[in-house]
Amino acid sequence: MFSESGGDRARAANPKSVPPPSTSTQPPVRPRTSVLVCNYNNGPFIHECLASVLAQSPSPDEIIVADDGSTDDSLVTLSRFEPRVTVLRMEHGSGTKIQNQARVLQAAFENCTGDIVFLLDGDDSFLPGKIEAYVKAFAANPRAVMVQAPMVLIDGDGRGIGLDIDAKRHWRDPLAEMYRRQEVNIHYATSALAFRRTYLEQRFPWVDDLHGLAIDTALAIVAPLHGTVFTMDEPFSSWRRHDNAATVIEPVHFFGETEKKRDYFNRYCRTHSFRPLRRWSSPRYWVFWMRNRLLPKTLPQWARQLRWFFLSDAQRQALLRKQE
Repeated sequence: MFSESGGDRARAANPKSVPPPSTSTQPPVRPRTSVLVCNYNNGPFIHECLASVLAQSPSPDEIIVADDGSTDDSLVTLSRFEPRVTVLRMEHGSGTKIQNQARVLQAAFENCTGDIVFLLDGDDSFLPGKIEAYVKAFAANPRAVMVQAPMVLIDGDGRGIGLDIDAKRHWRDPLAEMYRRQEVNIHYATSALAFRRTYLEQRFPWVDDLHGLAIDTALAIVAPLHGTVFTMDEPFSSWRRHDNAATVIEPVHFFGETEKKRDYFNRYCRTHSFRPLRRWSSPRYWVFWMRNRLLPKTLPQWARQLRWFFLSDAQRQALLRKQE
């Protein structure tokens, strides 16, 4: 038999001393959400970009636009959104595009207060329901430091031209697969990404040498070292492919970019006492290396676009329905 402690006997003798069961029905505290928009000369698109964020339900707690000294009509458009949107008017940086983007994003982050931080380029946009879906994903995955989703590709006029989706970005355990396959392409583009503030606070102020990588890429590829990455199946962002887009003017060499990512990942691992990748120990890496040495540089991107054209009209409409 179990013996009764003195405290138990006292409570039994005096029932009034026993606290009543909790009947609290307080809903969980909703995390604060911040949307950080990096803008430089996106005058034709910045209105649509911000309108897509303001149309979200629930709305984000704050929207911060860091403008890198635009010389077009961006600032005129941005002024019409104040005070609903906080605009940081910065002088145009003297560094490379990548260095300027890192500086602008850091300024935006230093001025935000959100627990969940969304990234957005000034020429892209959110699809309906994005903030709600991402907040739920973070809540359902307490260890997640990054949430992402596929992206609908649109042209300069907003017409759907494809879907950016890749099975590698949907692994349930990205870090395990990265080590097993020597693979680093586990993330979507800037405007598909959202991070927990606790992770970003470990990375800012920015001190790493990016070595030619965009800052969102550097944030994304090492995120699995600090927690989990959750990827949704449904697209929640539009990625605009227009004539002045940086990756249209200067197309990314897939193999070279992937090698830069691996180099950055390994440098980060060695600096912060994580296990680095061992590229040449993997047969998969040998296949990857040979394929990209022998085949045209543009083939991976071409193959991704080709996938869109094999979809039926019903499948295309299902993917694009959130734009209607």
